[in-house]
Amino acid sequence: MINIRFAVVLLATQLAIALPTGSSWGNETKSQPDDKSRHFLITGEEPAEPFVPLRPRTMEDTRKLEAIKHYCVGVWYETEYRWPDAIEAYRKALEHDPKSVKLYKSIIKVCSVARRPQDAIKYLRKAVDVAPDDYELLGQLGETLEEDDADAALGLYKRAVASSKLPQKHPMAVVLKLKIGLIQTRMRNHDEAAEAFLDVMEAIDHPDQYGLDTLRNPPPFLANRAQTYEQFGHVFRQAKRYDDALRAFRSAQASAPRRGRFDLNISQVYIDQEKYAPALEHLEKFLEKETPHGSQPYELLAQVMEKLGRSDEVLPRVQAAAEKDRFNKGLQYLLGTLYEKAGDTEKAKAIYLAVVKDPPDGRIYKSLAGIYQKEDRLRDLILLLGEALQKNWEGQAGAADSVSEQLKGLSADPETAQRVIETARQIHAEGPKKLNLGARFLVAQVAQNVKDYDAAAEFLRLCLEERPNLAFLHRSLASVLEMGGHTDAAIASANKSIEIDPQEIEGHSTLAWVLTHSGQYQKAIEKYDQILKDFADNAEVVRRVRYMLSNVYVQTGEMEKSEQALEQILKEHPDDAAANNDLGYLWADQGKNLEQAEKMIRKALDRYAAERDPGEPEKNAAYLDSMGWVLYKLGRPEEAAKFLEEAIAVDEGAEDGTIVDHLGDVYMRLKQTAKAKDLWLKAQKILEAAEGPRREEQRLKEIKQKLKNLEEQKDNPGEIKRERKEPL
Repeated sequence: MINIRFAVVLLATQLAIALPTGSSWGNETKSQPDDKSRHFLITGEEPAEPFVPLRPRTMEDTRKLEAIKHYCVGVWYETEYRWPDAIEAYRKALEHDPKSVKLYKSIIKVCSVARRPQDAIKYLRKAVDVAPDDYELLGQLGETLEEDDADAALGLYKRAVASSKLPQKHPMAVVLKLKIGLIQTRMRNHDEAAEAFLDVMEAIDHPDQYGLDTLRNPPPFLANRAQTYEQFGHVFRQAKRYDDALRAFRSAQASAPRRGRFDLNISQVYIDQEKYAPALEHLEKFLEKETPHGSQPYELLAQVMEKLGRSDEVLPRVQAAAEKDRFNKGLQYLLGTLYEKAGDTEKAKAIYLAVVKDPPDGRIYKSLAGIYQKEDRLRDLILLLGEALQKNWEGQAGAADSVSEQLKGLSADPETAQRVIETARQIHAEGPKKLNLGARFLVAQVAQNVKDYDAAAEFLRLCLEERPNLAFLHRSLASVLEMGGHTDAAIASANKSIEIDPQEIEGHSTLAWVLTHSGQYQKAIEKYDQILKDFADNAEVVRRVRYMLSNVYVQTGEMEKSEQALEQILKEHPDDAAANNDLGYLWADQGKNLEQAEKMIRKALDRYAAERDPGEPEKNAAYLDSMGWVLYKLGRPEEAAKFLEEAIAVDEGAEDGTIVDHLGDVYMRLKQTAKAKDLWLKAQKILEAAEGPRREEQRLKEIKQKLKNLEEQKDNPGEIKRERKEPL
């Protein structure tokens, strides 16, 4: 059988090669037949005249023919699965016809098949520039970028939906809106996601109007309609569009009537609206159909019954359910909390002890720890929390979640912490194995939190007796030894950490920190420089080290080098919040580039608000201080006071001598002398109690001078000429 595609390719190639070039076409002189050609002429017959086209071939025609030739070659390579050759042929075709969307789509397809995603992205970008209204290309580029750059993908999907070439009731429009909704959901933009999902739900409800009923291979969102409706319902609920949420969940229920979980979803919508009677009705339906995994449905049941004035029915219902489902750990835990709430601590404790260990559950550890703490059973509490930490180190996540809150309680005051330390010593004296690794580390943390660094070192050494090759224990020991004033021993521990794991950055950075904290700034700089060389390929490490170097240069008085380190970070990471803040603050402190400094610090505040982790404070005291200080330097003390007041309202800001000192300066500028004096006295007290670089001897000297000036009734006691520290 003749390979038609191959024949076409050969024919097109021969035509492209055989045709004369545009430069000579139509300019030939009349050819004279040679003797050989005359030999074959019939008597009286004249030689044929050359063919002269009505429209001579242009350079553009020639380029298009060359493009067609390479395109045909590329098609043939595709049929032979020679992907690199096909890509090269299409690339050559594009050189001759760089605005051909068809060529771009061909090379993009082959790059994808050949698993060359970066090349595919490159050609997709070029194709979108050539055809900015092509919804297929826009959607394809969006899909390619979505995993790494959701914002860019979202913008491309929106452009595709808005394309004049895409009918709004086309299947592609539905798919694009679904993608928009999914990205908006991940970004927690629930209102925007809900708008997109409403359009998609309309299409699913009326597939014939959107061409969805003609698709040979329905996409997953159509194949599993119940799941799709349920997903939409959750988003509508987040967006507080309760009617739409109910409609979505009921559609899910209609698509999969045997499933009971949709009744649970519907009950949650009614609870959000404080409609507890219908919420209870659907909860009951759910519990009739399903045996729940976990405790959530029963927790909702307890909430609803309490609102309906039927609290006395909750415990018997949960008891009966827990009796039937003994292996439902969440349900057993809920029963324990109900016993505890009812004052039956012994029953609660028995349940917690029965289910706490396998697998570990942070909630149960937390509840049991709470009981031990109320009963002042420190021994049991230490062993329990130590077990939680131990399980976490063994890879059983979840147990350690309960430790942090209890750790705060045990470290709340030195007296309680000392009781913990002494109790742990007694347990260890009874037998080394009685105090496991987790418990030893827990007590070390308690001691460190109350600044009993010798006790912290004692228990970290006990940890190392059990696990001598655990690098992070050596790093922890180095930190507490340095804080306790044992610098040589701290350096030895940091070096041991590096010896155990030389490829781990944390050991190197711990050593550099010890050198910095102990005032060995030149050695710290040398260590940081060495880290930059050894870890040059790790962009995140380079960024962190430059940031630390900047801080060390501030300590040595080398402000220009400090600024350069931050500028290097911003060159590669212009939105880095910490670098924007620190460079802005350095400029403000020196009274230079103040307008630019204000912009940078505002950017830092915005980035922190957008990027902060859930566990971090809502506001960053250091950034607020920087903002207040630059406004003070710009002669706007009223605005400065607002930011600095916010800064000291944050826990860490209230105990930062620099921030308190700055606010004192601002109130002095506002002629509120009494407030200024109180703040300077507080700053003096904080700095005198500080250790290491945080003590800031120069600032302490300036505060004392301001207070002295105030006592001597000088006109501007807050105006102190700062001595510039000479570089080391």
